[in-house]
Amino acid sequence: MIEAHIVSPRGSLYYAGDSHPYDLEMLWEHLRDAGADGAGNAIHLELILDDDGIDARLSAWVHKVAALGVEVQLLFARTSSAA
Repeated sequence: MIEAHIVSPRGSLYYAGDSHPYDLEMLWEHLRDAGADGAGNAIHLELILDDDGIDARLSAWVHKVAALGVEVQLLFARTSSAA
């Protein structure tokens, strides 16, 4: 599960979903709509990841987004486990 907060000159958007390819493609579309294809350095993406962490697919996706100049901040959520 990921949560994303996109902030750009065009506004902000909150997105929550799984990190399956479809979900990452939808998040990519939101970034593109925010202007990541032209004004990347004016866009901030905050990703909050659950305890499962980051897998190779998500890592590659983050690198792709950052390569466009989008400022990416990764945060890891800790869920409390019942003892």
